Order: sequence, then structure tokens, then C-alpha cells
Amino acid sequence: MPRTYWEAKNPYCRRSKLTKAQFEKVSYFYFLEVTSGWSRHACAELLLAGEEGSKLSRQSISLYFDAMGDFLWEHVVVAADPRYADKTRLDGLFAYIYGPADTLTEPYDLVEVFLRSVPLTEPKTGSGKSDNFQRNVLIELLKRRSEVTRGFAGDQLHREVARAVFVCAAIEARGMKLKSIDDLFAYPRIKEIARLAWTILLDTLERHPLDRVD
Repeated sequence: MPRTYWEAKNPYCRRSKLTKAQFEKVSYFYFLEVTSGWSRHACAELLLAGEEGSKLSRQSISLYFDAMGDFLWEHVVVAADPRYADKTRLDGLFAYIYGPADTLTEPYDLVEVFLRSVPLTEPKTGSGKSDNFQRNVLIELLKRRSEVTRGFAGDQLHREVARAVFVCAAIEARGMKLKSIDDLFAYPRIKEIARLAWTILLDTLERHPLDRVD
């Protein structure tokens, strides 16, 4: 009797060489990298450990991280504010993070704009913090990340921004209470936040899977 449906090997990415379990692990570390302050090298070393890790490579890990960053850029940042299809709009944010500029050239209220553009599946109370607090968390994530990477390559800034926006939006949408920005980086909070963003991303990718990466 013919099969009535085909269950994808990996529901999150079309024609991927990674299994569902492998992709889930890689995508979880994608968020741990930014919340834990790990370098890409350290992140890859941890992912490569164990039996499943032996089927990965550092190159494939970076390719999937970049693909998730591009996905979030298009489906979170640009979808919420099409002006950011022009990546040069990030130049003012870039200058502020690296120090030449003392003030931001525009609001960069990316988290607020995204949350307004996406109806939540269930009512949430939010963090109770101001939009300025959300932006400050976003900037702090990017500053800490740039210290780890010793700057962002030209083709990486938009990916880093997209990931940081998604993490901030997940915190706000789920009503996670933060006493201060420093609370974001306290253990075990960093793992809690990574897991929160991870579960939301997986739910999104089941409905809108990545195109083939490897």
C-alpha cells in the first residue's frame, strides 16, 4: 500500500544532510553562542563532541549559523521594517557599538517594531520594561558579541543584529522578567534565554523551513 505522506528527515531545513536531532542541537548552540559569550571556535568544539558531533564539521556549523542569521534578518527585521532591506541603515548602529559615534543616528527600535508586526499566539504580559530598555539590551548583546569576535566582518553585522533582535523579542514576548541588563547574562539565565529563543525558532522553521544549506 503506498505511503500517504512523507515525514521529512529534517522538518526545519529542506534537503538538509543534518538529521532533525542534529539540527536541533546546532540551532540551540546558535543561541548559546550569543547568550553565553562563546567564540565560534569554542561553540564548534562543544558541538563536535560526542557521537553525533562526529558527523558535523566546523564549516557546516558556520554555514547553518549564517543561514539562520539570514533567515532571521529577512523574516524578523526586514519583514517588520522593509527599510532594512538596505543594510547600510545599520551603519549608525555599527558606529555606536564601536565607539566613533556617541549617539545613535536613529531609534533602532527593531524589537518593538517586530513585536508590533507579529500577533502573538497567546496573550503575554511583557517584561514591563520600556522600549529604551529593549534597545539597550539589544545593543549590549551586540557589544558583548563584538568583543568576543573582535569586531564584525562586513557580511556578519546584519546576521548578528537579527539574532540579537530575535533573542530580545523572545524575552519580551514571553514576559520574562529582567531586573537589569546584567540579569540577562547571569547563570542559569543565559541557558534559559537561549532555550526560549531556540524553541520559538524551531516552531517557526517547522512552518517556514530553511532552504538547503549544505
